[in-house]
Amino acid sequence: MAISLKYRNGVTAEDAALIALGLDKYYDEIPGHYLINPTAFVDDNEMTRADMNSVVEKVREAIEMKCSFHNEIMRSHEYSPDVFDSCPPPEITLYEKKYLHTADCLETKLAPEKTTMTKASVSKLLCKHGQFDKAILLESNGICLRSEAFDVDSFDLLSSSIKRKELVKVADIVAEECLLNLPYNMLKPNKTQLENYIKGMGIVDAKDIEAIVTLIMPKRHKFSGGHVKLDGKDEWQPKRERV
Repeated sequence: MAISLKYRNGVTAEDAALIALGLDKYYDEIPGHYLINPTAFVDDNEMTRADMNSVVEKVREAIEMKCSFHNEIMRSHEYSPDVFDSCPPPEITLYEKKYLHTADCLETKLAPEKTTMTKASVSKLLCKHGQFDKAILLESNGICLRSEAFDVDSFDLLSSSIKRKELVKVADIVAEECLLNLPYNMLKPNKTQLENYIKGMGIVDAKDIEAIVTLIMPKRHKFSGGHVKLDGKDEWQPKRERV
């Protein structure tokens, strides 16, 4: 049975890796034993050897991705902006920490396998590293995409750095993180803020950025120029940074 994130705000490293590689329809955990005995995959899933080679390669990548997420979970757990560290800050946001008791039951330690990350931060991390196809699989799992309402026919595409279908799905991610469900007392983002957020996802081509901004904003929307007065409202923040 495929993994569904429809009613979950957080995702474990294992679930994120399986979904991002398109393996969740086969497994509820990463089957490392197939790396030792790949032919077992064919027998268990009634697939051809050609399919086996493709999926076993994906299993290898999923295991590497899971380990990478575990490392980021530990870094996020231990990171403090007040302590000097030559390493860059963590790139994911934790949703819910899970702990295990030590053998003597006198203290607890973080359990990275059970700790969950926010889906938005995982998607953003994958986009930042150019893994748009994997971010799309994760973000679209159990989420009603608004991309069907986007009119992309008016765009000539744009640049070779991102395909038309991927552009629309990335725009959906940006809309989820930047525009939807804003608190009533928070300003909407201005164009510069949206552009900077998109650049932070690793998208640098000016045409792609302009297309994404155009896709996610309502038709005939005009951005305010210059400094916007707060009028008692809070400055805009992306979803992951809101308290």
